[in-house]
Amino acid sequence: MDSRTKLPASEEVEMSYNSHVRDIQRGHNTQADSGIHERDEREIRRMGKLSQYKRVHRGRTIFATSASIQASWQVSLASLTPGLLNGGTAGIFWSFIFTAIFALSNVFSIAEYTSIAPINGGQYHWVSEFAPRYKKPLSYLTGWWSTIAWQSTAAGATFLAGSFIPSLAALFYPDYVPTPWQNNLCVFALVLLILAINATSTKPLIYIQMIAMVVLFIGWLPVAGCLAGLAPHPPFSETVTNFTSSGWSNLGIAVLLIALNASYALTHACALWARLTGNYHPEIARFNLGRYGPVANVVALCYDLFLIVFLAFPPAPEIDATSLNWGPFIFIFTTLFAGIYYVAIGRKLYRDPSKDVVG
Repeated sequence: MDSRTKLPASEEVEMSYNSHVRDIQRGHNTQADSGIHERDEREIRRMGKLSQYKRVHRGRTIFATSASIQASWQVSLASLTPGLLNGGTAGIFWSFIFTAIFALSNVFSIAEYTSIAPINGGQYHWVSEFAPRYKKPLSYLTGWWSTIAWQSTAAGATFLAGSFIPSLAALFYPDYVPTPWQNNLCVFALVLLILAINATSTKPLIYIQMIAMVVLFIGWLPVAGCLAGLAPHPPFSETVTNFTSSGWSNLGIAVLLIALNASYALTHACALWARLTGNYHPEIARFNLGRYGPVANVVALCYDLFLIVFLAFPPAPEIDATSLNWGPFIFIFTTLFAGIYYVAIGRKLYRDPSKDVVG
């Protein structure tokens, strides 16, 4: 719902904004209006923008998209092996609990940000809303990080999905040996298919997402059954206390390597700063954390910073050019390039998105 078309700061927009705030403060249910599109229009007008897009997703398709993107059990099948080596069963068990608890602070914080500013710009727009004096360069940098993140995710997911095709062929035909160029051909074919689906119409994509969600849940049943029947069944006490290090001198580092992800740290920091300086307005949000908001922001920020630190670690103590974790180098290069580009060109062309918001 992001738009660069700015409305004039007229009395009509101001009255719409003030009416929205009063309705929420009185406890009115703003979702009970004449439909979801009208609510979207009202939210966009509150922020001083004109809506240029119509919502095509509903709750079911959003849930289907989220389930397909996360691919929780499929990714776990491929990613648990390093966890078994770097931490063991106990490391995986406690890391799942630790991640689930602290990741909720991210979910709650982002839900409140989205409710305050339901803009598809996401992080870079929220940073612009909440950041203090340096919000323009910070939002610009956040936009770079977000772009690199979704591009890397799209490329990695496509490559992984394309590589499954030769792997399945090798599974059914033992004499077949996949080659790199065949893997790349499958990846390129998958890219063309994805491009064709997304570029033609949104309706086929919605049905594909719903079908993918059904396949996702149906496929989980035989996988879970095979794991439950064929996996060893040690005592529970051994499962939750059996830590392994696989060569790491520090057992704590080995366990912490299981969770390698980082995002939204700058957004949480800016939101927390806005709360402390009185520039944060959760009263306009339909989802409001209230007095627990600062706690959620602090926990989310600490959790993200914790992950950023361990993101730089390699997956094994003995590394070479092929096993090195190149992510931190790419992150540093992107940050430096974005900073230099902003100083040279970006600050002249980039417009702070919060300047288009009324109120």
